[in-house]
Amino acid sequence: MLISHTFFPNIQRDSNHPGRIFIVDFAGAENSSYLKAAKLYGGTFIPIDSSGSVILNPFPPRSLILQNGEWNSSLLSFLSAVLDLILEIRGTNMDDELYRNIVSKAVRRMYMETEFPILSDLVDFIDDSDHERCDLIKRLLNGFIEDPVSRAINGRSTVNYGEEPFVIYDLQGINTLSQKLKELFTFIVIQEAKKTAFEVTNSFILFDEAAQLIKNPRLGDLIEELFATARKYNTGVWTITQNYLSFKEASLSSKIKINTTTTIFLNHANDEEARRLVSEDFGLSEAERGVFNSLKTVKGRYAEALFRTQIGPELQSEAVRIELSPFDYAIATSDKEENRLLETLAEKRGLNRVEACAAAAIFAQKNDLFVIDAVRKMVETTP
Repeated sequence: MLISHTFFPNIQRDSNHPGRIFIVDFAGAENSSYLKAAKLYGGTFIPIDSSGSVILNPFPPRSLILQNGEWNSSLLSFLSAVLDLILEIRGTNMDDELYRNIVSKAVRRMYMETEFPILSDLVDFIDDSDHERCDLIKRLLNGFIEDPVSRAINGRSTVNYGEEPFVIYDLQGINTLSQKLKELFTFIVIQEAKKTAFEVTNSFILFDEAAQLIKNPRLGDLIEELFATARKYNTGVWTITQNYLSFKEASLSSKIKINTTTTIFLNHANDEEARRLVSEDFGLSEAERGVFNSLKTVKGRYAEALFRTQIGPELQSEAVRIELSPFDYAIATSDKEENRLLETLAEKRGLNRVEACAAAAIFAQKNDLFVIDAVRKMVETTP
């Protein structure tokens, strides 16, 4: 509902320079509720996996990382974190820093000679008087590059958003990879969303359960920078979780909370332990706790929520009941069978999906039917 009725109209305010909505999700095409938004309003779905069918090159062009003789420290830090993961440089001791120094110098040398580098280009620039460390770095890089999993990040980027308002990165395909590789792919995707969102003013980035995969503190620091600087680029960043216990364990959770101005709490009726932790971690007052514990969601009718937002120096809260009209429900439902019916209705009547939702809503109101019952009846009676 927020995406359809708030975020999407917001990015469309300036027709000459429309914004974008970037979503990082883990559902897969079959189960993605966000894919519906792209089908309704226009968008592209980008499945990320280790097959190399989609390539995201983590190395930006030289024009972005080196401008007027000055290095972009944020992009260099990003590449350093990526290469730390690839080479498994984990610590902050002197030995690890010596390896980082060799890699850092190689990255700069590569950019001085290569305008559009890729990962495999870096090997030729690993050079230092410490031959033993250089040889080890080269062996580790070559080992990763020779692994088929590297195809997804070793090459020219194949992603093209065009002018689509919705860009959905889906990471369901990385679930079988190691924790290190999951973090690597997630981190690169988040950086890609950040870079592109900051280039387009008035945009949104949504992370659905993405924070849980970022456990490395160095990666967390760079993601924290995203949350802290987004407002400078008029970008809204939203973190979404249905599993607070898992979210709380992530290294990013406390940093996200510190950099958040608005929090929306939904129904936790069947998870008493999560309710207790949420109340404690967010310091809910007795009145807020009472509201939070009593929140309800009634399918097809309404959802109750507790909104907390920073207004000046004060943190204010309000209980909100979000009523769903038949049209709202048709737009917002993520039920696969219901959406299949809506798509069938659109196809049979020669409508686009938004028009099909509107037609179903009108029919439901005229005949006093629940909207999906109205859709089913319309489908049955349409040749």
